[in-house]
Amino acid sequence: MAIPVSAQWQLIADGAPWDWEPGGVADSTLALEQRVMRMFHQEGYLYASVDSQAADTQTLYVSPGHRAQVGIIQLLGSSREDSAQIMLPLHEGDWLTARSLERAAEVILDYYSDEGYVLAEVEIEALIPRDSIRHDVIIRVREGNPAHLEGVVLQGARRTRQTYIYHAAGFVPGQVLKNFDPEEMQRKLEATGIFSRVDLPMLYKGTDSSVVIHVPVKESPPGAFDLALGYERTEGGTGALVGSGSLTLRNLFGQARTLELTLNRAPGQLGYVLVRAESPLVFGLPLSFAVSFEGLQQDSTYGKRDYGAQFGYWVDPSMRIFTSVTREITRPGLAGAATISGRPRIPVANALFVGGGVQIQQVDHALSPTRGYRLSMHAEHGQKDVEHMADAAYEQGRLRQSRLTAQGRVYLPLGRRSLVVTGGELRLVRSRQLDESDLFRIGGAQSLRGYDEQRFRVPFAVRALLEFRYLLDPVTYGFVFSDLGYLDRDSGSQFVGAWYPGFGAGFQLNTAAGIINFTLAFAPEDVSAVRAHIGLSLGL
Repeated sequence: MAIPVSAQWQLIADGAPWDWEPGGVADSTLALEQRVMRMFHQEGYLYASVDSQAADTQTLYVSPGHRAQVGIIQLLGSSREDSAQIMLPLHEGDWLTARSLERAAEVILDYYSDEGYVLAEVEIEALIPRDSIRHDVIIRVREGNPAHLEGVVLQGARRTRQTYIYHAAGFVPGQVLKNFDPEEMQRKLEATGIFSRVDLPMLYKGTDSSVVIHVPVKESPPGAFDLALGYERTEGGTGALVGSGSLTLRNLFGQARTLELTLNRAPGQLGYVLVRAESPLVFGLPLSFAVSFEGLQQDSTYGKRDYGAQFGYWVDPSMRIFTSVTREITRPGLAGAATISGRPRIPVANALFVGGGVQIQQVDHALSPTRGYRLSMHAEHGQKDVEHMADAAYEQGRLRQSRLTAQGRVYLPLGRRSLVVTGGELRLVRSRQLDESDLFRIGGAQSLRGYDEQRFRVPFAVRALLEFRYLLDPVTYGFVFSDLGYLDRDSGSQFVGAWYPGFGAGFQLNTAAGIINFTLAFAPEDVSAVRAHIGLSLGL
């Protein structure tokens, strides 16, 4: 007798109703019985049987019998001596269910995958009755050979080369693929910032015993134009627009090389330009190289030019150590040549610095991390040759100078859509004698957001940050923050060394054209003077 598709049958096992979810109803009584038996077998009732059925009341009567338990577990086909250390989630006396057997097979496969046997196969070969309840479980392993990595295929990528992907993911061509974690590889590729989308990598069998990793990706635009603007109130009560713009070409020639040009218009007729080129890999080796030029002109006070080179070594894809060489040339303008207490405000100077540092990054997303951390430190030491006019004659001197900069960020998720960002910065310069050109410029969108752009010039600054973010999507979020900085007193400054707190709120919005960032910030010393900062990042 055919059973209507919409029929819902009641199940009676040992005289009591049995809850079950038949899902799609079968087309015949025989198929329905098979579905019922499959359900009981999966739950460990291996000897269950259908006693009878009542079509008029749509009832099946079943005798489930004894529920099976696990007896002895045997693993056959394994040649590895340490296979006995596999921590199976299946023990003697456990209920023998389909899910417990599947989980045991998954654990065995994970073990062999971690050892490089990613093509291994596992099957439950037999269940042998030991008595009316216990059944020995025979598991067969077909190890195959250790799988060597034949290549990585980026589906959807046009520019990115395989050599850089090997570096970013921490792979070596031809290596035995041990401990392969698709989610970890996905996270590492997302953290490079050269992809706007990275799907979960998948393994495919290559030639012989090799495997190929396929990763569907979407590359980010080859360039970006970033514009950062700020609106501040001047002493006369009017407003002033300050800001900077940068053009960055990234992933040049498919090796994540970058070329950056930055122009900055700051208050006080201050002009700044930066040109920097960096290659994260040199000849496919775990070596990096960067060169840079920085130019700064402070009205008629002084001009400064910095030429730098940096050489790095990748300890692993997330950690790089580097050395640096910097040549600095400082020339005073008309205002800088004026003497103060018998000395020029800004002397003619040529300096050479040699240094080193480290960069560490473990985040889940380049643009908007939700977990992980970023740390960097750069220490330099060098000498500065100065000359100036004194008593109608030139005097020369040599100063030893040391500099230290450090920065850290920690991203702590609080829930699915919220996180806390905390961290800080440290800037320090030490020398027997310092002038205005040696000091750090603090304040504004990149440091203390509640204060005017580059308001402070100090030899020492430390800042702590606490920010709460609520995510609307992986890149779009709203935030509130608190900054707290301590700035050291300098004899040439017009402020007292003290703590400088700041507060504010804002949002970051991901649009089809690019990313928009807006911040409103203020300081307790003048709550009415709100600083507005707008950032635009447009893909090219």
